[in-house]
Amino acid sequence: MSRFVLAFLSVACLSFAQTLPALNWAQQLESSGVDTLTGIATDAQGNIYLAGSTMSPYFPVKNAVQSTLGTAGIFKIDATGYSRIGTHTVISALAADPLNFNVFYAVSVGSGEKSIDGGKTWTPMTMPSTRLVQFVVDPSNDQTVYASGTDVGFMKSTDAGATWNLIDTGITLPQSVPEIALWIDPNTHALFGEVAAIAINLNAPVGVIYRSTDAGASWQTISNASFYNFYYNLYFDSTNPGVLYFIAGGNVVKSTDDGSTFQQLTLPVESIFADPNMKGRLLGNGSGAGTGTSGIYESDDDGATWVLKNPNAFIAVPDWANGVLYGNPPSGMGMVQISSDLKTITPVGPPVINPRSYVVSGGHLYFAASGAANAFVTKLDSSGNIVYSTYLGGIGGSSVTAIVVDAAGNAYVTGGAGSLDFPTTKGAYSTTTGGSFVSKFKPDGSLAYSTFFPETVTALAVDNSGGAYITGRTDSSLPVTPGAYWSACYFCGTFVSFPGVKIYTDIFLTKFDPTGSTLIYSTYLDVENGNPPALALASDGSAYVPSDGTIYHMNATGSSMLGTGSPQLGIGQMAVGPDGSVYVAGFTTTPPFTATAGAFQTTGPPVPLPDQVQYGAGTGIAKMDAQLKNVLAATYFGGSYAITFPGMTIDASGDVYIAGKTAPHGLPTRTPLFEAFGPLRGGTGFLSELSADLSKLLFSTYLGDADIFSVSGVALGASGSVIVGGSTTSPANVWVNSVTTSAPPALRIDSILNAASVLDGPISTGETIYVRGAGFGSDAQLMIGGAVVPTLAITPTQITAVVPSNLPSGVPVQIQSGGATSNIVPVPTAATSPGLFSADGSGSGPGYILNQDGTMNSATSPAKTGDQITLYATGVGPVTSTGGSAVTSFVPNVMIDGYNCNGTIQQVTGVTCSPVAATFGPVTGFPGSVYKLTMIVPYLAGYLVPPSSIVLNLNGVVSQNGLSLYIVNN
Repeated sequence: MSRFVLAFLSVACLSFAQTLPALNWAQQLESSGVDTLTGIATDAQGNIYLAGSTMSPYFPVKNAVQSTLGTAGIFKIDATGYSRIGTHTVISALAADPLNFNVFYAVSVGSGEKSIDGGKTWTPMTMPSTRLVQFVVDPSNDQTVYASGTDVGFMKSTDAGATWNLIDTGITLPQSVPEIALWIDPNTHALFGEVAAIAINLNAPVGVIYRSTDAGASWQTISNASFYNFYYNLYFDSTNPGVLYFIAGGNVVKSTDDGSTFQQLTLPVESIFADPNMKGRLLGNGSGAGTGTSGIYESDDDGATWVLKNPNAFIAVPDWANGVLYGNPPSGMGMVQISSDLKTITPVGPPVINPRSYVVSGGHLYFAASGAANAFVTKLDSSGNIVYSTYLGGIGGSSVTAIVVDAAGNAYVTGGAGSLDFPTTKGAYSTTTGGSFVSKFKPDGSLAYSTFFPETVTALAVDNSGGAYITGRTDSSLPVTPGAYWSACYFCGTFVSFPGVKIYTDIFLTKFDPTGSTLIYSTYLDVENGNPPALALASDGSAYVPSDGTIYHMNATGSSMLGTGSPQLGIGQMAVGPDGSVYVAGFTTTPPFTATAGAFQTTGPPVPLPDQVQYGAGTGIAKMDAQLKNVLAATYFGGSYAITFPGMTIDASGDVYIAGKTAPHGLPTRTPLFEAFGPLRGGTGFLSELSADLSKLLFSTYLGDADIFSVSGVALGASGSVIVGGSTTSPANVWVNSVTTSAPPALRIDSILNAASVLDGPISTGETIYVRGAGFGSDAQLMIGGAVVPTLAITPTQITAVVPSNLPSGVPVQIQSGGATSNIVPVPTAATSPGLFSADGSGSGPGYILNQDGTMNSATSPAKTGDQITLYATGVGPVTSTGGSAVTSFVPNVMIDGYNCNGTIQQVTGVTCSPVAATFGPVTGFPGSVYKLTMIVPYLAGYLVPPSSIVLNLNGVVSQNGLSLYIVNN
């Protein structure tokens, strides 16, 4: 959330906290850019509980049960087992000093670090690159160290990393470098480097291979290197100087003259390791692709022939000095040691998923952990201060699905456990196996219990006695208790079907006792391929489990189904109200969803037209009785752009709070804290409050700044506040907001809309806007950026005006009327914000488009190929007049059914849809000055069914979806 937004909101809070909605505080949990929030909960004292995932080794911990990131650091392995060292950092690449076994170099989050104590402690190095990829140490002189970075190319240090210089003579670095690699020949000490660029026509890396024979002082391009695409691995034959192999996937090229010439080979392996103790012996890994099968292959004749020796292992790195090999097979046994004869496999390490880098030094294997995310659990007080905060996970990573809190302040968290070293507690239900976990934290942050569970858990709930309920997907391995409603999954399994294999699953419902040691009940629900997004409990202990468009109501003992019901929604979220009624929110993808009489929003979005990919399915909210027999209330919510609902809660009066993610257009807003600053493709957060009967929108606002913001949950806070939490994307940081809502005041701004599209969004110079709300008197003054703006029209609920020039990147909008002042609404600004006028003024449906003969374009009066049509728009940015024509700062481009109509695409008949003329000025029947654009109707190849979609694009910003044009081809 930007400082700009926070500054405006802090003013609003100070000025209007007693009468208007306000942002109490907004807090970023941590700023490493690798954190995401999954769930949020609160307790009766107003404490806030957060759960999500992080890859940061610097995540704030306090009173933690796990103080370090479980996936971070380096592991040291030999025949006796493994130990973890250097847990403070996430490492993507590791290099060892071959002459000093205590010295290591590492890449951590794009930067370089060095250790001189065997990896226990690390010191950052000052380097030219901020996107570092690797280190290579000269095997004959450990003072000489090389490095590569995608931003600067290759670097060299002659003082063991103290200082660095670029070595790029002869290298052409492309503008974008997705991959870069560096190797040193152990025989000749020649350097080999490869720099990849993106091939525009292939959208794939294409590499150029370089060689240096003077320690990087100069580089020469290896002939025909570009033919070999991007070879990301280079292997040297230490027993045959000059012999090397470049390998990428199943493609192998071999050189016998140190890279001067190459020969294409067809081999069953994707890696080659030359045994220095036996001339002519090569080992390699086969992946199962191409000509080979998976496993370790051996050649005793310099690669002329290969034999599969062990199909159950793969070589990660050899330790030739000690006669062993190390690998990480896909069997799940973790790191293994393989004997030199390839016959014996011995587990020696933890179950690591995709280790990032291996190196052998001093008779030990060192590898950097995968850098996968670990779960985190954090408790804040009502002011946002940390009470406790902890990592939760093992080396294989972990993720969070949900968090809930009971009446005593115990927090329950569930999610995926990626490895067997996930923290579990003695006496818990399962401490040895399981792909998911359930953990209970006491109010002080200590673990009450932590257990594995074998199925995929998607939702969690807790009752008044501390019994935790979980639901999710199962493939028939569910532990079922006696007396369960459904004891087996009759359709679970893997079946071959066109065009491939399909896996069938069932939904389960399981309840733990308060100690987490015993299952009270566990049952299948007999629901094929369900995926429950939520779980809610009734006061009698019965459970509601939604999946797709159906809610399943299970009794308190898990022995019988009390009923099912359908709100005609693709359910995304659910909650139980104080009267026992069931609220759901989701997509209106299951017909026939119908709003009930008196609903806040009685109609859904218009049917999408061709090529309008930004359209989302309609969304709605429904209220059902406790027996799921009747829909008591139902309303559409939102417009033509997608809305998701990961958060829903109900207060004591029955008011419904929904929070989630939406495009920065079309959200129904009421006394908003600010308009949408987020990107169209990506979206931003929102928080809305509706009355219990879904008839009134009490409060609704966008949340977030110019970054993508995904809200993960909503909960009731202290003193009537509402807590909303979510994550930004670039960087990935967690934000928590405390908001106070209020009933709609008499004088207020609800929305600022483009007068043509009737959509909210950024405002631009010269754009005609509608400011909608309530309480506008005839003396109302509109202020934009603190300056009074002349108005075109005033009604009690709408002010029409033209946006002034010289706008900063964002401005506050406010109304003064009758001696009172409305809420301040910060609004984003842009160079252009185009909207096309519609025939009925709604912003959608048939466009206000005149045919060549002056008639209104319609189904009964379509335009013809080659004719001229005229469009009417606002929000095109600054306009100047040249020879009586209007000239915009950016070239207008009309798109019809997705075709680019600025003349760059020639249609079948030779007719283009280039603009012909444009004017700017008053037009009868329209507010403000209007941009009139005349263009030629193109011939649409493959055109089938009218109407066509039409949008105006200026500077990459497009007008609204939902506007139609009728064309017939001559």
